[in-house]
Amino acid sequence: MKIYGRLDCPSALRAIKRGPTYARYRVFFADEASAIAAGFRPCGVCMRAAYGKWKAAKQKNNLSARPNTKQSTYEPNKKS
Repeated sequence: MKIYGRLDCPSALRAIKRGPTYARYRVFFADEASAIAAGFRPCGVCMRAAYGKWKAAKQKNNLSARPNTKQSTYEPNKKS
């Protein structure tokens, strides 16, 4: 999942210190709307409030996207 956050995010700074891989793929946006439009989600570390809203909306969408199926009762093979 692609994540956007603040430049001073502790999680991102730790990833940068681990090696060049993270920094190589880091992308910068002019604003939050641009990041969302590009398919990124908010960081759960530095943007807790926005992440909470995103997560709640995702869970709501997942629940509403599921078909309403009734569970049928298991019936062993019946002999007619």
